[in-house]
Amino acid sequence: MADNHDASRLEQGVNKDSEKSKTANGKGDFLNVIETEIAEGATLVPTDNNNSINEEEKEEIKEKNPNVVDWDGPNDPGHPLNWSNKKKWGAMGVVGLMCFVSPFASTLPAPALPQLAMQFGITDSTVAALCVSIFILAYAVGPLVASPASELYGRTPVYISFFVIFLAFNIGSALAKTTAQFIVFRFFAGIGGSAAITVAAGSAVDLFNPEERGKAMAIVSMGPLIGPIIGPVIGGFMAERVGVQWALWLLAILSGVVLIFALIFLRETNAEVVLKQRVGKMRKESGNDKLITIYEAAHGAKTARQIFVLNMSRAAVLFFTDPSCMIIGIYMAIAYGYLYLLFVTFGTIFQVGYGQSTEIAGLHYLAPGLGQFVGAIFSALSIDRVYIYLTKRNNGVGKPEFRVPLMVLSSILMPAGLFIYGWCGQYHTHWIFLDIGVFIFGFGILTSFLALNTYLMDSFKYAASAVAATTVARSIAGAFFPLFGQAMFDHLGLGWGNSLLGFVALVLGTVYPAFLWYYGPAIRARGKSNR
Repeated sequence: MADNHDASRLEQGVNKDSEKSKTANGKGDFLNVIETEIAEGATLVPTDNNNSINEEEKEEIKEKNPNVVDWDGPNDPGHPLNWSNKKKWGAMGVVGLMCFVSPFASTLPAPALPQLAMQFGITDSTVAALCVSIFILAYAVGPLVASPASELYGRTPVYISFFVIFLAFNIGSALAKTTAQFIVFRFFAGIGGSAAITVAAGSAVDLFNPEERGKAMAIVSMGPLIGPIIGPVIGGFMAERVGVQWALWLLAILSGVVLIFALIFLRETNAEVVLKQRVGKMRKESGNDKLITIYEAAHGAKTARQIFVLNMSRAAVLFFTDPSCMIIGIYMAIAYGYLYLLFVTFGTIFQVGYGQSTEIAGLHYLAPGLGQFVGAIFSALSIDRVYIYLTKRNNGVGKPEFRVPLMVLSSILMPAGLFIYGWCGQYHTHWIFLDIGVFIFGFGILTSFLALNTYLMDSFKYAASAVAATTVARSIAGAFFPLFGQAMFDHLGLGWGNSLLGFVALVLGTVYPAFLWYYGPAIRARGKSNR
C-alpha cells in the first residue's frame, strides 16, 4: 500500500534518513533511542501525527512482513487528514470547548479571593493567591502523562479520562471545608483539565495540513486565553450575588455538560490508533491474527510500557536538548506568567483603587478577553495567508519561520499595553484607559501564542510532546508569578512594576522573533545534529 503522506508534505522537507534510527535502536542506551527518534521527527514540516514513518522505511517493513497493513494510499478516506471539513471541525469544536472550560476554571475564584479568605480563615495573601495559582501549577504535571498517553492510546481516551478527573475534583472543590482541602482538590482538578490544553495541538496536526492549521489553532488557542478572562467575570457576579460556593457548583455543572458533549461527539484522530482500530476489524473478518499496522511493525519488539516511557521522556528531552523548543518555552513562560499575574491583581486594583464592587471589578476582565478575541480573529485570518504567501516566495517550500511575522506585531503590543495599564493605574486616570491597556496586551499575547504554537507544530513531528514541554514551563510561571506579583506592585507601584514587566517583554519580544527568523533553521538543524 502507498504511503499516507501527501505530496506537499514530502516537498517540504520530510526526513528520509532511516539508518540513524536503526543504529540507535541497536544500542542499549535508552537516552540515545529517545534523542534519535526525536531527531527523526525534527523536520521542517511534520510528516504525520506523532509516530510517522518515511517511505523507504515503510517499503522495507512491508517487504519483510506481508501481514503489515498500511493506509490505502494518500487519499484513504479513513485517514483523519482526509475527513470531511464537517467531521474535522466538529471534532476540533469539542476540543476547543474543553480547552475553554479548563482555563475558565483556573481563574473563576480570582475575584472572590476575599470571600474565600473569610470562608477558610486565610490571613496570608500568598496562601490566598495559591487558591488560584495551584490550578495552573497542575498544568505542569498533567501534560507529562497526557501527551505520551495520547500518542500511544489515542487522543479520545485521554480527553475523556482526564476530563472525568476534572469533573470529580471540581465537585470536590465545591464541597471543600478547609483551605488544605480546597487547594488539594483544585490541584487535581487542574491535572484533569490539563489534557485538553496539551493534546489539542496533536489533534490539530492529526486533522489539518500546515496551510490549514493556523485556523484550527486559533480556535484552540482562544480557550486557554479567553477562558481565564470569562472566569473572573462570572465568578465576580456570582460571588457578589449568591456566594462563591455557587460559582464553584456552576463550574462542576458546566464540566459535566461538556463531558457529555465529549462522550457523544469526540472522534479519535490519531492516525496510528485509527489504523489499529481498522486492523482489529480486519483480524475478526479474516481470521488472520497476525495482521499488524505499519506503526506496530516499526515499533518492533517494544512493549506498550517501553513506548509510553519513551514518549513520556520525549517532552523533557525536547525542551533541554532542542534550542528552538527551549527558547519558545522560556518566552511563553514569561508571557503566561504576566497573564496570570494580571488575573490575580487586576480585580483588586478596581476594588481598592477605584472603590468598585466585586461584580463590577470582575467586568474589567472582559477587556483583555475582548483583546484576545479580536486577536484570535485577526490571527485566524492572517497566519495561514502569510504562511502560504511566504511559501510561494520560497519556491513552494514551507518553513516554521513563516509563522514568525505575527510575533513582530505582538512584540510591540504586549509591552505597550503594560505601559498604558501601569501608568494609568498609577495616576488613577479614568478606568477606561486601564481597560484599553489590557485590551492591547490581550491582543498581543494571543497573536504571540498562536504564532509560537504553530511554529512548534510545524517544526516537530511529535507536536503534542513539543507543546507539552512548553506547557510545563509556562504553567510553572503562571503558578508562581502571582505569588510575588502583589509584593512587587506594593514596592514599585503599578507604574514602575508594569514598566519593569513591559521592558522585559519589549527586549524579549524584539530579540526572539528576529532570532527565530534568521537563526531558526540553523538552531533546529544544530539540535538535530547534536542527537
